[in-house]
Amino acid sequence: MSIFYCSILTFICLLILNCISAVICQNFIKNTYRTKKLYSFNLGLVIFNTFIINIICTLFLLSIMPSYEIACIITIVCYFVFFIISYLKFLVLKEPIVYSDFALIKEMFISPRLYFAYVPIFAWIFIAFLILVFFYILYRLPFSYIDFYDRLIYLLFSIVLLIITNKFLLNKKLSYNSLIDGASISPLFAFCIQLKEFFYAKRFIKKYGVEQYLNLDVINENSLKNLKQNNISNKDYEDKNQTLNNLFTANNKFKNVILVQGESFCNLTRLGFSKYARDFSKDSKFKHLGLLDIDYLGAYTMRSEFSVLTGLTREKLKIFSYDPYLLARNYKLNSLANFYREQGYKTICIHANSKKFFARDRVLHNLGFDCFIAKENMPNLCKNGHNVSDFELFKYVKTLLNNDEKMFIFVITMEAHGPWSCNGDEIIKDNLVNDDLIKIDKKSHFKLKDYSTHIHSMCMGLEYLSNNLENSCILMYGDHLPSINGVLKSKALLKPDIYVYKEDLKDSSVNSEHNFTTLVTPSSLNLNLKV
Repeated sequence: MSIFYCSILTFICLLILNCISAVICQNFIKNTYRTKKLYSFNLGLVIFNTFIINIICTLFLLSIMPSYEIACIITIVCYFVFFIISYLKFLVLKEPIVYSDFALIKEMFISPRLYFAYVPIFAWIFIAFLILVFFYILYRLPFSYIDFYDRLIYLLFSIVLLIITNKFLLNKKLSYNSLIDGASISPLFAFCIQLKEFFYAKRFIKKYGVEQYLNLDVINENSLKNLKQNNISNKDYEDKNQTLNNLFTANNKFKNVILVQGESFCNLTRLGFSKYARDFSKDSKFKHLGLLDIDYLGAYTMRSEFSVLTGLTREKLKIFSYDPYLLARNYKLNSLANFYREQGYKTICIHANSKKFFARDRVLHNLGFDCFIAKENMPNLCKNGHNVSDFELFKYVKTLLNNDEKMFIFVITMEAHGPWSCNGDEIIKDNLVNDDLIKIDKKSHFKLKDYSTHIHSMCMGLEYLSNNLENSCILMYGDHLPSINGVLKSKALLKPDIYVYKEDLKDSSVNSEHNFTTLVTPSSLNLNLKV
């Protein structure tokens, strides 16, 4: 097989995979976001970029592989691996692969159950089958030697084309929403542009500092060349991005301020699943405050966590919006914890997971917390399912409160983290129906039952804590919605819920009625906690 036919074959495979992955993203946006603004697929751009990327990859592999055929097979396999991983991620998290997923490789080994348990059995079988096919084809392919000078020419051509591609083709502005980018230019080319912007951003921050980066509208080659050190002062950064005055406002009335990030928490009644709901009772001290205007799809705890603590938007974070902890692990950033420290509070973060997970031991220190208590540092608390019981966790929080010291405590719960059990012995109909007359499958039924059990544990723990506090307030929000198909079919607004407890409920800022439509941005939560 000649190099021409090898290239044609890889080009066709790559183009088909690009188009399929983009259509998957488009259909999900159409069916779940329910938006009139659909993101059209730029087929011409994808075909052209596919052709260029294919040539670069093929030429590079020809410079290091023993034959044309093997270079062709390796190229196709690499494409398939990328798109398979992207699709598996989409099945679970409803997001295609992004550049920051490279950083997740370490996290997968720290907490493998949180990742690999979501992958269905058929996917593992399919992956094993592809691996066997790959090695069989390699075994059967003829081996032919490529001349050294030919290899050198292929390598030089691939480098030149890569430079040209980087200069002229990878300049499309990202939306920093991987679904939207994947729908318009396909996940592969969105991924390439992300990588380019990430390296530009790292160079920019190293040269000009993180404050200037957070105030820059666009990060590109021109901004690296033209921005001067003193164009944006630290004062500008403080005025625009600090959270001292635009997040929670505390004063001496509250001795203890407790912020809770409820793992995968949402109000099932609001979503039309009242028969599963086991959250706060009607006579609870916790009142529904609104919906957190933040990404609602699953397993992006650190995005919500960072956004609430800092008030920084996706637009400000730019390429770091996919994983803001890649930024926070290396740089000190202003946050809610800094504000409370200046008000004389001791700042503590508690999370019932490994301190190394997402480098929280470094991140939370850089975000201004005096102390980070991770799973390794707390007593051996009882589990409910696979994770530490939220009820036990809040009992532990109570033991940390000091009568002589003001405290700001940020609690990140863990119990309701998936995967949830989808097995049960009860006899049910093939098609279950929620309150909105939307059919859900058996797996969603059992997952919702399991999920609601863990949510009940968290809510009861919060009730226990509120009954044992004085002169305190508690605010709890969900980091994202659970990745359960039934939930995503709801006709309700798909955003996490916010609940608040304050001892003085006569405060006009806390509405005692359910408010299921009001969107609250992370940077405006303070408006509901002023006294």
